[in-house]
Amino acid sequence: MLAVDSSPSSPYRNRLYAAWARYQSDPRGIYLTYSNDTGKTWTKPVRVSDSIRNNTVQRTTVLAVNGNGDLGILWYDSRRDSTNACFDMFFAISLDGGETFLPNVKVSNEMSCSNVQGNIVNKFDVAQRWPAGGDYIGLSSSSDGLFHAAWADSRNKVYQLWTATISINAEVKTEGN
Repeated sequence: MLAVDSSPSSPYRNRLYAAWARYQSDPRGIYLTYSNDTGKTWTKPVRVSDSIRNNTVQRTTVLAVNGNGDLGILWYDSRRDSTNACFDMFFAISLDGGETFLPNVKVSNEMSCSNVQGNIVNKFDVAQRWPAGGDYIGLSSSSDGLFHAAWADSRNKVYQLWTATISINAEVKTEGN
């Protein structure tokens, strides 16, 4: 996933960010790198996720940069479920252009487990094919500096779209549809 800092007065203006989930080899986690020269060269990747459980599954990252140049990253994370069958949404923010990140914040207010009856459609197990509900995840920012997250969630026994508004001070307001 890519994002660019297009904020008008950020010291990181025009910085290009790339984030991904590494979940098939250790150390697993969410990683970020950035480029200051339109992608010609990239920094050494830094780990964004702060989970200490070795077999945690973290996947499907999205990025956004707000008008102040603050970088937000959102992802699916199984750190609270030792079986890796259920997940929460986690968020991290960098206030220094991707050099460091504040501690991860859990955005979802309930865990989502995809292997539920409502996710079987005409004998097709949607959760088996798309354990995180597909690639339905988004993150944007608004002019007031807030971040707005959206993701697929099965807490109500079928995939639904859930949203959250995240402020820099890590205040999270989660709503479901």
